[in-house]
Amino acid sequence: MRKGKLPQKVAAALEGLRRSRNAYVEVKYRKRNSFYAFEATSRFDKEKGKPVKMTKYIGRILDDGTFVEAKHRSESFVDYLSRFAPDRVKRELASVRITHESARIGSVDGNGFQVYATEGGKDRIIGTILENGTFVPAAQELQSASRMASSKEDEALLTALSMNARLPFSRLAEIAGISEQAAYSHVKSLEKKLGIRYMLEVDASKLRFMPFIIFIKFEGERPSIESFKEFFAKEPKIQFAALTSGEYDVMAYMLEEDNLQAGETIWRLRNQSHMRVYKAVWNVSFFSHTYGYVPLRDEFIDKVLQERVWTRTKERPKPAEGELLRREFILLKEMNSNGNMDFTAIDQKHGLGRGSSQYTYHKMIQKGIIKRATISMSSLPIRYSLAGLIAFNNVSEFDETRMKLLKQIISYNGLYSRFSIAGDMGTPSGGFTISSVLDYEEPALFIDYIRENVKGIRISGLILTDMMVGSLCYRRYDMTYTTQYPKILARKEMEPIRPIEYS
Repeated sequence: MRKGKLPQKVAAALEGLRRSRNAYVEVKYRKRNSFYAFEATSRFDKEKGKPVKMTKYIGRILDDGTFVEAKHRSESFVDYLSRFAPDRVKRELASVRITHESARIGSVDGNGFQVYATEGGKDRIIGTILENGTFVPAAQELQSASRMASSKEDEALLTALSMNARLPFSRLAEIAGISEQAAYSHVKSLEKKLGIRYMLEVDASKLRFMPFIIFIKFEGERPSIESFKEFFAKEPKIQFAALTSGEYDVMAYMLEEDNLQAGETIWRLRNQSHMRVYKAVWNVSFFSHTYGYVPLRDEFIDKVLQERVWTRTKERPKPAEGELLRREFILLKEMNSNGNMDFTAIDQKHGLGRGSSQYTYHKMIQKGIIKRATISMSSLPIRYSLAGLIAFNNVSEFDETRMKLLKQIISYNGLYSRFSIAGDMGTPSGGFTISSVLDYEEPALFIDYIRENVKGIRISGLILTDMMVGSLCYRRYDMTYTTQYPKILARKEMEPIRPIEYS
């Protein structure tokens, strides 16, 4: 950005920085009312045989001339990547972090974005990410990087496993366009690197349960983390609960039969000894999923669904709606924690007839109780999970711009889907989402984007700082199977994508 284009106060502040730092300082980026300043230096490039320019982010100048110095974390050289690097560079850095957890951008020069990592207590350059998103490893990293870097094949395999985790390797290989042996090697490597867990995606509504979102705001003192964990762990209908930073202190996701039962459960929870002594406001809203999945806790199956197991009597010759056959309960119990478990092993463990578990699995898919066997990845470069609370204040304006939100919801962060869950909320009338914030991103980026691009809403964010009970599901869900995708196509906001059959 040339000096002549800077506002007068910003230009004056820039000159002041140059004098005070006795260095050349330049403005390279502008975002809204901030001008981002960099100190320029140089280093000698042996390969080019000449000096090359390097820059370091030092802070931002507001339009009134105020300088806000950068707050670099002790573990990071430069913390501006989330604001300035192209999306393809961010995605590639996320892939690099799978094998180098401490990887970060250390500087920018004529070659691209230099990537550093801390190993053995020392910082060293491990490679460069070019502007087009290609990672070029340093000489000593070439061999290991070629083995470990993510690829289109990895993305195809992760998508296929997310859509049907029980696909045979022959079909996985066909989808990824590689050999069966290569598919097997890729999957085993991904399982280890990404912490892949196999599980079932269960439609709780088919069992006559509906989800509710709980928000708690304490007025004054609040329980310790240990007390919170003990409190929520004892309630099997709570599928996940997290401490949050923002408008509320705690957020939880609960399954109940209806509004009346939800109210009774909330009243019972509030009157337990862990909570009744603390002054707090509880906000509870029903939630309707439009995207994603929240894994069921084993305790929900063991203590709640077990009560739904049907026993034949003269008065009840057939199971009622929402009740489970014994073999259906056994299947859910075993495969909730291991969605890839061998059917024969389940039969033998529980004394079922040969082929019973496999038959039951496909029957439960036909009934809609089981949507699919799927995966969740736990070893991703996620800094936080961010809950977005959306309230409609002008439905007409929202409808005109809602495609921007829907496109965000179904988007990918390279190896996995950006959002864990999304859906409609009753109080206030609006929506609720949970998305990932990568190590190099600022939580406000998504909130700022939605505020600027989606009209007719109010949005606020909650950072999930500590997952106390349960877990979220991060996978790579095929966007062509989402409810959002056909709506986006209908508005001609996206080019059609050829769907893949995951069977």
